[in-house]
Amino acid sequence: WSGVAAGSYTLTAKAYDNLNAVTSSLAAIVTVSPAANLSPTVTLTSPVTGAVYAAPAAITLTASAADSDGTVSKVEFYNGATLLGTATVAPYSYNWSGVAAGSYTLTAKAYDNQGAVTTSVAATVTVAAATARSNVALQTNGGVATASATYSASYPASAVNDGERKGAIWGSGGGWYNGRKNTFPEWVQVTFNGQKSIDEVDLFSIQDSFATPSIPTLTTTFTKYGVTAFAVQYCQDATALTCTATGAGWVTVPNGSITANNLVWRTITFPAVTTDRIRVQITATPDGYSRLAEIEAYTP
Repeated sequence: WSGVAAGSYTLTAKAYDNLNAVTSSLAAIVTVSPAANLSPTVTLTSPVTGAVYAAPAAITLTASAADSDGTVSKVEFYNGATLLGTATVAPYSYNWSGVAAGSYTLTAKAYDNQGAVTTSVAATVTVAAATARSNVALQTNGGVATASATYSASYPASAVNDGERKGAIWGSGGGWYNGRKNTFPEWVQVTFNGQKSIDEVDLFSIQDSFATPSIPTLTTTFTKYGVTAFAVQYCQDATALTCTATGAGWVTVPNGSITANNLVWRTITFPAVTTDRIRVQITATPDGYSRLAEIEAYTP
């Protein structure tokens, strides 16, 4: 008798002779105990111990789990003793977002269909405090702006590093305007307060609705007054003595030559360079005049 389920059973034997006489044996009472439940297995596959994130962090916890004599009913994810989330179907995962700076010990717990529980090996991760990037082109950080030409005091070069990205109050210090048509290249230069390492320059064009500009996003576009072609350059000479208005001594940053631009806010990132000044050399605009609302340069 095979495959007998757990339970209590009363067993007898009956003997028959050739004349059909029958005799039953005494009964034997036997018990079949349930098989021991095997615990599930579980491994926290991500993150790995030693992983480092920047605050506010988004950490995806994933785990693999199995049960050899049943099924996995759920997997729980923990930070220390705090339950973060639960997954009931494979692949088992939980997205933990907005994680503040600190050190965290993460585990996964797997439960099988009979209630057995197994906890994974812990992974310790670190979330580092975010470090603010510095806009070294800003006037309040010592940046000084000059330009190839300025229409009047109402459109000064100093408008491009005053911290106002919209170009608000156009015609009253809200942005720079060269005032002469089709005289490319035109340029705006920002000199820093000493040598700086930078890896990003952000350029803000004048918006079509220049009288009522909005706060630009990375997808805001223009059709009328923006800068369509330009190069972001830096002075490679530490003394800046050879970086002239005619362009001698200036080097275009990697990825810094832009054409067919229609974005009000254009971000150029590149491997860090060290310099005491940058300039934007403009070579095309929709109407032949050069205008800018703001130039920003960031340290790594």
